[in-house]
Amino acid sequence: MDFDIKRVFIFIGSAMIILLAVYQIFGNAKEKDDEKMEGESDKVVFEIEKSDDLDLALYYEGEHNYYLYGLKEVMVTYQNEKKSLKEYLNTGESIEELVDGFVIAKANDGGSILYKGDVVNVLVCHRSLDNNTYNEDIYVGAYDMEYEEGFCE
Repeated sequence: MDFDIKRVFIFIGSAMIILLAVYQIFGNAKEKDDEKMEGESDKVVFEIEKSDDLDLALYYEGEHNYYLYGLKEVMVTYQNEKKSLKEYLNTGESIEELVDGFVIAKANDGGSILYKGDVVNVLVCHRSLDNNTYNEDIYVGAYDMEYEEGFCE
């Protein structure tokens, strides 16, 4: 009888180890999928409506002036909410939060920063106009917008 009890314990122990290993494999895969979905919800997605020409239009006035360059509208999906860029700016979101993860390039004026994304580029001006005055306008354009003469003046 002792011999049969040992086999039962060995069988039960082996089955539990196999079940634990299967749970670890599939449980970790599920957690990674959940983490990926959470990370994707934090990703900012821009959608643009281009204009027929490369006009520069004042889009929003607040702490900074925002201009659209060659665009009619900019929609942003951020934290699973889709709104116009203007709506996000009205709620106090900063443009720096929305372009987190963009490639950063220095502009030709020494202080401005050009954020390059897949859909939009954003130029944040920081150009000295005189002793203590800076132009801190913000330009939003399609992915091919670059720093041009006349920006940040």
